Order: sequence, then C-alpha cells, then structure tokens
Amino acid sequence: IDPLVITSAIFKKERKIVRYIGKKEALENIFFRFLYQTFDVIAIDPNLKYKALNEAIKTLGNDGIIGIFPEGERTPDGKICTGKTGASRLAIYSKKPVLPVAINGTYALWPIDRRLPKIKRIIRITIGKPMSFSHHSGKKISKKLLRSITDSIMERIADLHLA
Repeated sequence: IDPLVITSAIFKKERKIVRYIGKKEALENIFFRFLYQTFDVIAIDPNLKYKALNEAIKTLGNDGIIGIFPEGERTPDGKICTGKTGASRLAIYSKKPVLPVAINGTYALWPIDRRLPKIKRIIRITIGKPMSFSHHSGKKISKKLLRSITDSIMERIADLHLA
C-alpha cells in the first residue's frame, strides 16, 4: 500500500509520477509483476546492482523522482528497522536531495500476517524537508560514510513518525 500512498501524495504536490526501485525476485509473483509494470519499477538484480543504480541516476537526471524504501522490505512488527545504504549511494552519485517520507497507519491497515487489509484505518503521510548530501560528492565513498548518511535519513524518518 505504501507505494500507492506515496505516489498519490507526491503527485498531488509535484505533479510527477514516482518511479520505484524493487527486488527482481518480486517479478515471479503475477501481482507484483503487474505493479512493477504499472509503476515502471527499476528491478534490482543482485548480480547487477549498478545497472539499477545507473537507471535511477538517469531518471533523477531527467528531473524524475525515485522512491526507495530504505529498509528494503516490510517491517515484521510495524517499527522502523535499520536502513540499507542504497538511498545514500543514490543521493551521493546523483547529487540530488533525499525527501524523507513517513507513513503512519499502513501496518495497522495491513499487517504482514494478514491476507487482506482491515477496513477503516487512517493513514497519515508526513513529507519532510529535502536532505542534501552533495557536500559528500568527490569524497571517497566508504561503507562508514554510507552508513552515516543512511542513519541520518532513518533518524529523520523516525522523527517524522513522531511528528
């Protein structure tokens, strides 16, 4: 549900469609294959990660919007998990800002252990201020740097959850 919520909020504000990055394995499921085609998702092949990164950078360079779920998968309990470094890497290489987004209520609407969503749940989306990491471009991109940037993004998302 999160991609639909984010896409509608961003489209309402920016009049642009969000293009997402997702796991290639999801294409094995007919429902996800349909969603990937509908939202023009960039599928990440674990053996060709830089191909997806380059495609995302190209989209951003053409003034597009890329949606990334930094945790990489659905949370098992509705709590924020540790982020993966893909968003950080994309921000540094593209020299584009990260727009942190927090969504409250989608886990209560559709917990991971339910087949169908619950009815009449409220979803609240909070969009934060852009976070620029362009001051890091030109520096050596280390695991430590990527982890630091990722942690700051995840902290901002956590703060937005509380707002």
